Amino acid sequence: MTLEEVVVNCQGIEIARHRRFLGKHQTLLAVAHARALRKMREEAETAVAATDTDVEERDLTVYDRLGEVAS
Repeated sequence: MTLEEVVVNCQGIEIARHRRFLGKHQTLLAVAHARALRKMREEAETAVAATDTDVEERDLTVYDRLGEVAS
């Protein structure tokens, strides 16, 4: 890390490096990171939509009766 640059390490491995920004109350996001985040959100939304199906609801007393029989 220098006055001009920030380096982030995790378990001894460099995982990020960028120019230091001294502005206050701002969030900076690299364009490539923004694109990756957008893609991940789209994939997550698609996965949720794919699993959004109707499922049979069973009366839970059926399981209670099964437990009584097994006792």
